[in-house]
Amino acid sequence: MPELETFVHQVSALLEQLADSAEQESVPPPLPNLEGTLQKIQSYLQGLYTARLIELAAANRGHTPIRQAVLDYSVLDMELDQIFRRVSAMHSDLVRVG
Repeated sequence: MPELETFVHQVSALLEQLADSAEQESVPPPLPNLEGTLQKIQSYLQGLYTARLIELAAANRGHTPIRQAVLDYSVLDMELDQIFRRVSAMHSDLVRVG
């Protein structure tokens, strides 16, 4: 999935920065562009959803690679959104108390 690796690296680096900031009782650096990366992932998923709708309109209701990708990535999309919300909230909390 495009940009998934970028998102993982951004979150990993951010968590390290947040841990350092908490330990040093300092303000963390600004958030990386997680939202932009997440939007790119979601755009890719929207393309899969659209492709699946085209399959369904063509009466292809069987097991297809697109169907499986939509099923797999739908769960991933929800999880990525939760990760984004949680690390953003942690960052905001540390900025507020730092």
